[in-house]
Amino acid sequence: MRNRDRILKNESFIIVLGMILLMLFFLWIFSRSFAYFNTGASKEDILNEEEYKAAYHTPSFTWADNGNEGREVEDYLKEILSKDYAHAWYYWNIQHKNGFAENSRIFYSMIYTDEFSKIFSAEPLSKKKVNRVDLEHHLDIHLYALDGQVISFTDSAAVIVEEIMNDEGKIIHSKKIEMTLDVVMVFQDAGWTIQHMVPRNIQDHDFPYVDAQIPQAPYYKVGAAASYQRNQQEFRPKGINYYPQAFPWDIWEPFPEDTIRDDLRIIKELGMNTIRIFVGFDEFGKGYVDYEYLEKLRILLDMAEDEDIAVIVTLFDFVGNYELPNWPACDRHLETILKKFRTHPAIFAWDIKNEPDLDFKHAQTDRVINWLEFMLAKARQYDPNHMITIGWSQPEMAYLYEERLDFVSFHYYRKSKDLAVAIQELKQQTNKPVVLGEFGMSTYNSYLFPFGKYEEEQAQYYNEILAVLEQDEIPFISWTLHDFPEVPSKVVGSLPWRKNPQAHFGILKQDGSPKLVADVLADSFDHSTSIQISWIQKVLRPFHVGVLLGIIFVIVGVLLFWKRKLIIQRLNLFSSSS
Repeated sequence: MRNRDRILKNESFIIVLGMILLMLFFLWIFSRSFAYFNTGASKEDILNEEEYKAAYHTPSFTWADNGNEGREVEDYLKEILSKDYAHAWYYWNIQHKNGFAENSRIFYSMIYTDEFSKIFSAEPLSKKKVNRVDLEHHLDIHLYALDGQVISFTDSAAVIVEEIMNDEGKIIHSKKIEMTLDVVMVFQDAGWTIQHMVPRNIQDHDFPYVDAQIPQAPYYKVGAAASYQRNQQEFRPKGINYYPQAFPWDIWEPFPEDTIRDDLRIIKELGMNTIRIFVGFDEFGKGYVDYEYLEKLRILLDMAEDEDIAVIVTLFDFVGNYELPNWPACDRHLETILKKFRTHPAIFAWDIKNEPDLDFKHAQTDRVINWLEFMLAKARQYDPNHMITIGWSQPEMAYLYEERLDFVSFHYYRKSKDLAVAIQELKQQTNKPVVLGEFGMSTYNSYLFPFGKYEEEQAQYYNEILAVLEQDEIPFISWTLHDFPEVPSKVVGSLPWRKNPQAHFGILKQDGSPKLVADVLADSFDHSTSIQISWIQKVLRPFHVGVLLGIIFVIVGVLLFWKRKLIIQRLNLFSSSS
């Protein structure tokens, strides 16, 4: 009897413990699923907003070479003067926004504050919020004293951009200011400070920044009937967004040159002729572009040219801060890269910013728009040879700035059946050629992920998308070549149900073998056909199997529980009868 009681007690303990563990397991699954739908890394956390310092203030400087009275001004001195003059402007901009800036008189000892207040705002500074940044300075030296302690020059056509804010911090007006300044700087305390500065010839201009004209590029360009040409030959982009498998979102360090060369050959063998790559603003050095990274970009472009593959270069990746103090660094970044590669034949187009519309909410729409206006104008100035576009996150936004772009580009991860309508609505708003810059489907499947997809479903999604694009004669750049072993947390946060699906969008598996979608991408594939997916696959996904096994486990647990009760009842009856 005691042995039976001990057995029943052990069995009861195991059953109760199993049911508790099962309940905890399901509670964890449902809590994670709820979190999946309701949380994630915010753009503010992901984008790592930078702190502005004078050292990163890099407006453009040009020096007139027409001689001056007094001592000769060596190039190294011009560099020092440019830096100290820029620092003075930086602190003056900060003072203009926040009141007197700490340490500002290190860089200017006398300045006509009242005069400048009249220039930059019609009311006293204390009554409105104003952001301001200087972008261009064109210096002409008049006198450099023989003792090397005083220098005077004219800053002609200096360019300043100003945002006027309301009490809630919303932009109510933006303008560009051009002026000429007569400046005297003195050398004191181991640096150059502004002793005297008087503005004149002041002109205000509303945005847009400039009316950028679209040239006919001598390399890839838009041809007749919204097609593309290279060397008078028709060219239709068919490509892939590219990262090496082992280094997703980190292509430039350590820059696996041999791997990239092999991948370009694979892309060519898959029948594609275009890649889209990403240049990180921080990674390349912000306003002081690292020439080692420029050399890596040159090597990649040269390799692409050897394989006859066109390249869309996406700039300012992971930049989410569009405030005025960052504009000079963005300008120097853009100028350095575009001037360096403005004659490279492999470049199909510059994609000025990846999905800027996602920043409208946290960075303020007007501020993002003004930044884009400025960068588009500057890009035309620095490289008149190559086409320019913007990679919008959704088709509803792709019409923005279409008059300033060579072609419009958007990304699409929605249901395939809605793509045709989205394209038609976009075409009603623009006559420019259209490129689908990103699309794809993840094949990630897991017992803990309710929306997993099979390779057949990815292939069918591609098939339906490509059928629409083929009908509308729209080129595409799909996402992406490889499945990745790991996705950096900076991309989608650290939550596994966000990272793991992102790692399985590839055309190639992690072992390098092609998925079924590779056949769909072949030129010979008939997109009017349908790829069959069995009902067993649709019903018995890993997540569904996990839920089913969980239900079975619960049922078995309940049956064991009732069996235990029956055994106890019988034992009680047996005991009472004996």
